[in-house]
Amino acid sequence: MTSTATTTTTRTGPPREDRGVLLADAMSVNAVTSGLFGLVLAMGGPWLATLLGAPVALLIAVGGGLVGFAAAIVAALAHPPVVRRASHAVIFADAGWVLGSALVIVGDLLTVAGDRLVAAVGVMVSGFAVAQAVGLRRAGPGSALGTRPVAVRASRVVAAPVDRAWALVADAAGYAAFAPGIARVTTSGDLDDGMVRTCTDAGGRQWSETCSVVAPGRTYRMDVDTTSYPLRYRSILHTFGMTWDVTPTSEGTRLQLTFSGTAKLGILGRIAMAAMATGDPAGRIIDAYAAQLDRSRSKRP
Repeated sequence: MTSTATTTTTRTGPPREDRGVLLADAMSVNAVTSGLFGLVLAMGGPWLATLLGAPVALLIAVGGGLVGFAAAIVAALAHPPVVRRASHAVIFADAGWVLGSALVIVGDLLTVAGDRLVAAVGVMVSGFAVAQAVGLRRAGPGSALGTRPVAVRASRVVAAPVDRAWALVADAAGYAAFAPGIARVTTSGDLDDGMVRTCTDAGGRQWSETCSVVAPGRTYRMDVDTTSYPLRYRSILHTFGMTWDVTPTSEGTRLQLTFSGTAKLGILGRIAMAAMATGDPAGRIIDAYAAQLDRSRSKRP
């Protein structure tokens, strides 16, 4: 490939308006911590019973309850419209845990080690409650979806004229030839008329994308219907889309591909997005387009 290549990858931070980002982050950390602690109690009941001075059955029951509590938080974060309502229940549950911890310590029901553990966990849970309350207040009276903008971007400079580069990337029906994992693409309509593209992956799963922005010869964006996305993506992404930008340069044309949208699940979602981005998906796709432009140029007389 004779094109020169540069790659940039960016991820955006929280917007100026919080929109529940801090709230979702605090809830996600709460979920992870509660789930892990619950598993320790449930699986280590016989050993912990002697150390803490509590019945095995009680430790297993509390552990199972914590795992269920963690799962409920994650389920709420996976459905952004209910995050605000669910946060009230989570804060109330955390406050109840802190109060119950105080009663257990005052009642002298456990061993010294047990009292210390209960106190330490109570302090941590009170921190979660405060962080969630602050996040709820910061979200304001409007939307508190708890989603954070994310973007992954790649660019290449290719030795090809703008019109030829645009013709290739604007052929939305030909996307399957360049995108790993996509077996088939069908389209309906034109880019400047709200084209709908249906993608089918190697496993037969389908999702639809709609052209929401187009400036012929320069840029277009396809927005994904995330409700039809494969589970591994829709469980993380609230909104998602891809944008092509074509810009003339002194060396030819700069192709830029941006995957952008909003991630849910708080910190958990951003970790999952970072893991997905490690394979440089935008870079691999744009490399395939650049290679095709190079092959086309070499065949021209």
